[in-house]
Amino acid sequence: MFIFASAAIVMTLEMLEEPGTRGGRLNPAWDLWPAICYVFMSMLTVGNSSLVPESVLGQLFAVAFLLWSIRHMIVWIIPLAKELMAGKTVGLGVYRPPRREGPKHLVILGTASAPMLWDFLRETFHPNHFASTQDFDKFAPHVVLMLPSQSTLAHVRTLLMRRESLLFRSKVWLLQ
Repeated sequence: MFIFASAAIVMTLEMLEEPGTRGGRLNPAWDLWPAICYVFMSMLTVGNSSLVPESVLGQLFAVAFLLWSIRHMIVWIIPLAKELMAGKTVGLGVYRPPRREGPKHLVILGTASAPMLWDFLRETFHPNHFASTQDFDKFAPHVVLMLPSQSTLAHVRTLLMRRESLLFRSKVWLLQ
């Protein structure tokens, strides 16, 4: 919506330019689709020199819009990229228990270390606790780990990628 509104504004400013400056003709290049492309390219700070505002008001609007785009990149997008690269979004999820009658769930809270949690998971899902694979599917609990430490969550996630956790990996949820 913001891109469309900005495109409409810049298109209007360019089309409403003083008619005497171009011999009384409207600028045919500033149609809606080129204006949307201009705003989108400018917002991404990529730029496209094939279409630029020529009116003073259009240029002022373009400068204000570009300053807003740069501010938006600094305030929102760069911190988000840093979080993604640092793995801080690990563990942000939702656990919804199944509606059917079946396995219960265990919720683990606190500041346990990753090796301690790994030992707990291996013991909880040890094959000796279940008579058969059908019993495992029916009675093995869902384990929800709610941990405040990003590094512990990341470490547990790497432990869950091991081959020996293949049996119970789908029954563990990591939340923060």
